[in-house]
Amino acid sequence: AHVAGAVEPFAGDGMVDESQQDGIDNDGDWDPAFHDVGIDGIPNTGDEGEGDGLPTAGLAQADGSPDPLFPGEPNFEFTDLDEADQIGLTSFNSWTWNEDKISDDQSMWNRSIPTNFGAIQQNTDLVFIFGSGYISLDPGETKRISMALLCGEDLDDLLISAEVVQTIYNQNYQFFKPPLLPTVSAVPDDKKVTLYWDSIAEESIDPITGKDFEGYVIYRSTDPSFEDIQIITDGKGSSFLSEPLKDPQGNEAKWDVDVRDEPYDDLNGNGEYNVGEPYVDWNADQRWTRNVEDPWKGYHPVAYQRRGIQYYLGDNKGLVHSYVDSNNVINGQTYYYAVVSYDHGDSNGIPVSESTKKITLDPITSKFSFGKNTVQVIPGPRSSEYVYPQVTPNNLVHSSGIGTGIIDFKIVDDLKVQNGDYKLIFEDSLIVNGIKKKEINYSLLKNDLISEQVKLFDTKFAQLQFSGVSDDELLEVKDESGTVYTKDTDFIINFSNGSIRRTETSQMPNNGIFTVSYRYFPVSNSTFLAGEDGNMIFDGISLKVVDEKEIAVDTINTKWLEGNSNFRHRVRLNSTGLPNKAKYPADYEIKFSSTDIDSAISFTGQRIPVNYSVTDVTSGVPIPILTFLSEQNPSNLKWDPGDEIVLFEPGAVGLPSETVTWGVVISPPDTLLDTTIVPIAPTDGDIFQIKTFRPFTAEDSYVLTTEAGKLTANKSKSLLDDIYVVPNPYVGYNIIEPTITLPGQTRGERRIYFENLPSECTIRIYS
Repeated sequence: AHVAGAVEPFAGDGMVDESQQDGIDNDGDWDPAFHDVGIDGIPNTGDEGEGDGLPTAGLAQADGSPDPLFPGEPNFEFTDLDEADQIGLTSFNSWTWNEDKISDDQSMWNRSIPTNFGAIQQNTDLVFIFGSGYISLDPGETKRISMALLCGEDLDDLLISAEVVQTIYNQNYQFFKPPLLPTVSAVPDDKKVTLYWDSIAEESIDPITGKDFEGYVIYRSTDPSFEDIQIITDGKGSSFLSEPLKDPQGNEAKWDVDVRDEPYDDLNGNGEYNVGEPYVDWNADQRWTRNVEDPWKGYHPVAYQRRGIQYYLGDNKGLVHSYVDSNNVINGQTYYYAVVSYDHGDSNGIPVSESTKKITLDPITSKFSFGKNTVQVIPGPRSSEYVYPQVTPNNLVHSSGIGTGIIDFKIVDDLKVQNGDYKLIFEDSLIVNGIKKKEINYSLLKNDLISEQVKLFDTKFAQLQFSGVSDDELLEVKDESGTVYTKDTDFIINFSNGSIRRTETSQMPNNGIFTVSYRYFPVSNSTFLAGEDGNMIFDGISLKVVDEKEIAVDTINTKWLEGNSNFRHRVRLNSTGLPNKAKYPADYEIKFSSTDIDSAISFTGQRIPVNYSVTDVTSGVPIPILTFLSEQNPSNLKWDPGDEIVLFEPGAVGLPSETVTWGVVISPPDTLLDTTIVPIAPTDGDIFQIKTFRPFTAEDSYVLTTEAGKLTANKSKSLLDDIYVVPNPYVGYNIIEPTITLPGQTRGERRIYFENLPSECTIRIYS
């Protein structure tokens, strides 16, 4: 079964008769200082075998393959590829495709006989066969094969690839890897293309460097292989990196993380930094800090192995999840886009890794298969009768609460906007790692009811169409006869990931079809409160929220609302020595008069008449506010310009223990700077307004209504004036036609386009 002294080109240890299932560390590379992490392969979990000083092997599944949940400790058995016994490549033959047939068993056997190495055909359409043998395979026995196919532009390029592959193998495939692929959607339009994608790549975890996501870059090509943009060469001139898409101003379509929390060891596993936990002090301020400038920017410190080239990480622009390409976009041209995620590696020998951009062409049908992050787009205008959907102030209602932050709903994909009804709600706490902590967050509920059918078998979870299921009174599960079942008694729902299963004591028929009706949250427990582009795009719409950092005076809109007074004003937290004072989230109006119209609390604690009145107008219904009059010397128990009008919180009666808030000082204009100014004191008809910035609270909610795009009934003949043909004239060939050849033909489809057509029309073409 094994050839004594055979070369192991990957393992390279010269050993024979090794095994990944003999309970022996054949090559002696298991190190208790680094590898004694237990059967799950993850340190600090306290699982079986962790810290016992002995190597722990992983578990095998029923088919003999390693159990991905229990792979075992590094560099032992399943996780140590060097312990696999290999005999290497023992035969290789190539030939021109029409000289032999792969279906000729006898010929293929002869070509595969060990030591049969034939001449390698060059510059031709060839077939090749290679082998490793002889081996035995008894019934039920499992043998593993490690194999690499290498490509390169020339011999140097090929040898570099071989070194990289060998390194990957030596590290048991526990090699740095790119982030996950983002899922991309594309919206064609008139001379532009809109792309948008999800944020799943940002949660990627590299087996070597951990959570090292860095950014996104967009590539555009008219070639589905993207070879025409692979123009960035390595130090020896071999094509290596692709050129990013640029906007009309020459800026690259690349975005990277701008700020990060300083890294720390979460020793207690509560998901947040606690004093005493080790951390990396990026900004050298001798304390752990949130949102410091991301140190990963500019050219990466590590060059690619033997390439002499470094990856450009970006300029800390911040992340986005949508982009409009209008850089010389030609209507009718077929474009291929890839939104690629990349990481930052580390500074100790690991360069940047980009995710793939893969589009596969079926040579028989000429149909494409696309990766999650690649799309094909042909831009062009909508029908001349099409009316784009809009989100205007009339679509958004602040239904409750008094927060003054910015809520920005923006249409990204007009073709996916629905006739919908949504509710945006805020909460003041959320669950992190099973622990409830106080932090403002928001969720968006789609009020429209979703109904779908699922098949439930035993107690296995079935996936619903949407995650973020709402646990409310509209949730219903019923069978085909109309019987309604009870949550937690008959079925269990994982609301966050949108899955459902029967309970062990369920009355629901096993292996039955059920209709699940529910509402869901397109955005759940988001903490993006500084206008970040981090929320998932839902029904073609993006949501950004900018919250106020604290309660503060809106100095621009705090001003004279009515009347002629030109007196100056100053509003701030009152300057009195009263024991209880705090900023209060409200808007106010101070109405002045020539006579006394209200009363205030004086320094003596008594009520005195004053020629002003204050109301809280935040809700639109005026609420009288009691004030304390802090007089300047001399005291005369009445309001004079320069005295501070101190506002109590609503409902106060003037007790010293009650809370006071804002202090308002109205004083004459500075006539020394401008002697032409004539002071006009506030009197009848003068109203001064105070506006404040107020953070969102759990009391705030908004209602959004949307209307889908539609076709109008406009049949005006003037619309015909906007129709044009691309190309015009058509002479034999046009550059925007596909380059992919059709089966049995020498070129792709011949195409002309009619732009700005109505939704229904008749086209007549005359030779």
